Amino acid sequence: MIVLHRKEEDPLADEIEQKLENLVISFRTETYNGSKSSDHALPQLEEGGQMVSGEENLNEYLDDLEQELTLQRSLTSDACYLDPETGKPC
Repeated sequence: MIVLHRKEEDPLADEIEQKLENLVISFRTETYNGSKSSDHALPQLEEGGQMVSGEENLNEYLDDLEQELTLQRSLTSDACYLDPETGKPC
């Protein structure tokens, strides 16, 4: 499961959370205040023990995730395609 580690008031974290919601995937949010901190700068994403932080790395991670999900969903959809020339199902 993906975990978003974030501060309460953080526009970048808000944007990341919105992108994850738009991808319609399961994720959890851990919110930190001043008394609790992380080893890396927040926000950061955690998946399978791997941590991603830094705006550029986070955007790259989200872009890769979106591409992977798009491909996966296109291959697992319940769709019937018609050959435009013959009108028969492919």
